[in-house]
Amino acid sequence: SNPTIRITDNAVWNSGSSGTHGTLEWFTTDASTNAARVISYIKSENDAGSAVPNGYLTFATARGGGDNEVAQERMRIDASGNVGIGTTSPSSKLEIFNSSVSGNTQLHIHNDKSGDAAVLKLEGKRSSINDTGQVLFANNSNLVAKIDARSAGDDGELRFFTSPSGSGSTLTQRMAISSSGNIQVGSTQILDQSRNLTNIGTGNFGGKVTIS
Repeated sequence: SNPTIRITDNAVWNSGSSGTHGTLEWFTTDASTNAARVISYIKSENDAGSAVPNGYLTFATARGGGDNEVAQERMRIDASGNVGIGTTSPSSKLEIFNSSVSGNTQLHIHNDKSGDAAVLKLEGKRSSINDTGQVLFANNSNLVAKIDARSAGDDGELRFFTSPSGSGSTLTQRMAISSSGNIQVGSTQILDQSRNLTNIGTGNFGGKVTIS
């Protein structure tokens, strides 16, 4: 049989119970700078509200460098499998939240090989024309813009949306590129696959427009 390390919890849990099932922790005894403390741990905890015990995992670390910081939670995997970094209540498969550290919050995908690229892949499984991937932009809980891809199989088209001032999270399609390469702005096609520009009104251009 496969070797197993088991931490057994003998407590009796009920629907109102919450607490810790068990902890695996790393402790340093180095007291040269009053640094003896738990520097990291993995903890299994129980959510209140379930008649049957469940488990979520918390991962904690502590900074050094004179901070003498007590280990703090950095990541959580909840009972349904959602992963939260910087949040204790992730609402999706992965949620990264930053409310305190200065600077932009970044998701960095780094390919350090000269012959390959870094790739972010969004994949759906549509069999009739519908959105198969979306990039949503939000500000202060309001959706402000979106780019989505639509497909019914191996075809693909792109749509671009923005949100007018005062519209809350209402997004309006502004432009689309069809699977055949036609470009549509608003409800009017302005550029077809033969690169013929259609006049849809009057306007001013401050630079040069090149269609090749």
